Amino acid sequence: MNASSISGLPGPAAIMVAMLLLAGCTSPPTPDPPPGPPPLELPPLPDREAQPLDEWVTAIESDGDQVVALGEVGVTATTYRLSVDGGATFTEATVAPELTRVGGPSNLLRTPDGWWALGERDGAPVVLTSPDGTSWSGTAPEGIDRTADIREVALVGDRFVAVGSQLVDDEWHRRAWLSDDGIAWRTVIEDKRGELSAIAVAPAGTAVLVGYDDTGERWREIALASTDGGKSWRPRKLPDTGAEQGGAQRLYDVAWDGRGFLAIGGGWFASGRSATYRAYLRSADEGGEGWHRRADARLPEQTMDQGWLLDSGGAAIVVVTTVDRKRRSERLFRSGAGTPELRLDAAGVKGELDSPRLARAGNRWLLTGWSQDRPVLLRSRDGVSFERGDLAHARAAAPRPTVTAVRAGPGGLAILGYSQGAIALWSRGPDGRTGVPIMISDDPDDWIAGFAMDADGTAVIGGGADQDGRGDLPRAWVVRGGRVERIPIADPEPSGDVPATGEIGVPMVNEGTWYLPGVADLSEDDHRTMIMSSTDLATWREARPLRVREKGRRDQPEVTDLRSPNRRSAPRLAAHGDALIAVAGMATDPGLAMASWVSTDGERYAQHSYGLRSASSVSLYTLASDGSTLLAGGGLDQDGEPGRAVFWTGSDGKSWKQVDLPGESDRVERVARIGERWYAASAMADGSYRLWSATDPATWQELSVPGDPAAEREIRDIVDAGGPHVVLESRYPDGRARTDLLPLG
Repeated sequence: MNASSISGLPGPAAIMVAMLLLAGCTSPPTPDPPPGPPPLELPPLPDREAQPLDEWVTAIESDGDQVVALGEVGVTATTYRLSVDGGATFTEATVAPELTRVGGPSNLLRTPDGWWALGERDGAPVVLTSPDGTSWSGTAPEGIDRTADIREVALVGDRFVAVGSQLVDDEWHRRAWLSDDGIAWRTVIEDKRGELSAIAVAPAGTAVLVGYDDTGERWREIALASTDGGKSWRPRKLPDTGAEQGGAQRLYDVAWDGRGFLAIGGGWFASGRSATYRAYLRSADEGGEGWHRRADARLPEQTMDQGWLLDSGGAAIVVVTTVDRKRRSERLFRSGAGTPELRLDAAGVKGELDSPRLARAGNRWLLTGWSQDRPVLLRSRDGVSFERGDLAHARAAAPRPTVTAVRAGPGGLAILGYSQGAIALWSRGPDGRTGVPIMISDDPDDWIAGFAMDADGTAVIGGGADQDGRGDLPRAWVVRGGRVERIPIADPEPSGDVPATGEIGVPMVNEGTWYLPGVADLSEDDHRTMIMSSTDLATWREARPLRVREKGRRDQPEVTDLRSPNRRSAPRLAAHGDALIAVAGMATDPGLAMASWVSTDGERYAQHSYGLRSASSVSLYTLASDGSTLLAGGGLDQDGEPGRAVFWTGSDGKSWKQVDLPGESDRVERVARIGERWYAASAMADGSYRLWSATDPATWQELSVPGDPAAEREIRDIVDAGGPHVVLESRYPDGRARTDLLPLG
């Protein structure tokens, strides 16, 4: 099974975090927090029950005696489920969060020493092992770089083989690794551009890899086989599939289905006068030879996004993700003559079964997935007709409210965040008391980027709505007098059949005018920056740029809209003297790192750019001004290496100077000008934070992060609350959490 190739786990793409349990370790008692100011209490939303935590099953496997399922719950815990009766019943437990966070455990294998799985921590692989399916420990593997993207791992004889790709000079190169113990690895395939997507092993020991070669004009499907336990690999001949436009593009997955090797690929096939990208199946014998197109496979003819195989115990289920107009759906088919489609309505699955996983326990098929906002277990004897099983659910408590941003409000502070599965806005008075929150949205797909508030207490909030891997829809809200209204955002015209998507960034208010920054996805590679303004919060006008000429060019055509080449990022806004400044990061174009837009009337913008040839990507998170100096904060993506936190300073928004932050921070997330000093917060690759202060933005001094060092601390915002303060979220190993508003020295 190619678990890593399954895209779109339910919930926001940002939720891939969990905790490990050290085998045989007992954590020392967590000390009480040190004395200090009382926590920032955020009252719950009235008349609203606490929402259950999201949970997923990311891997399931059986050795005949045990069925083990690994998964995630919320954002703080890894779960394991164990069955000793063939999957009829499960016991569930939450792995205690004593260690560094690990997410997405997949590629679950039964080894002679117990259970083995692969997870991820801060962008690097982590190996999880357990002797009994209940006591788990984690180890960082050796010989696999953090730039590697491991797609699948299999046991070939008594050795581990991992396949995938590795980022080399901004290009993905095909890779395969071999290990005797699952910890220490060496590279056995090191080819040029492309990817090795999956691996399967026959009972006799022959192993087959599939993927694609990207060294020519078009992607070319490839298959390789090994008969010596994964030490050496030889290519296998793949005859023409009959696809149009130069043949099939790629093979996504391969499996052993009891009769031979089965692979699924995607290619362009004739469909009337045009061509459709569709799935197809290939078969080969036990030695990985004699590949041919499976003619009996009746797969859907809609446009395909991707396909993969679920295999276990010599049986396989074909999964095809199709795109019908603007709808993306997953369809499941039983491998075999005619490839019948699975009907899961009788098992109580309404709609789709997202992110499916498969295991065989004796004569039972066990199929897990996500349906109706919960993980489900389906059981079957024939692999076609399924009934609902009993999958124990996590019992973790609902999370505390979390803070996204804090702003000064009339006589106190306004706090925006999430509570009980909804978006909420709190007001904190000068006496330190926080009132009952206002619910902004209870749609679980809505998310927020930030907000602005004027002196009268009116707030404008920007964000988006997640569409399960199909992009975001732009969202914005107005809060006036305790009432909430959603701002209608007109969908930009899409290019071709790509649905119009986008997002709204952090709003701004300046001298009675409100501004909404955003980005619209016109196509996969074409994005349009939006800046809309309003004086009455009812009528919004979209800005248009001035004509801009680069130095030395007089033939540059007039720009008709604001562009963010190759980069999907809503701009950051700041009022700067009599001008309005917007900045956004860019990517892939050599010598182009960021763009800035300058407006003196709030309606027309002149675009400028700042070149940087040493980084492949720039992310900008924040922008601030003190009236004479502009300060933008963000990070450089250094070709797959850990990011580097940087500032850009300027005086007019047209030209910028880069300032590197000392140390090894990953990115600058917050910048604020309070009194006579600048304050900034930078995030590390391991999730920790650093605080900085400066009078001159060219020279920064590190400050101590306040709060309890025994907790995992996250800086949510920097705010002027009668002086510089940080909003600090602290999480303790025993599950306790608190939010504090703490002064900076």
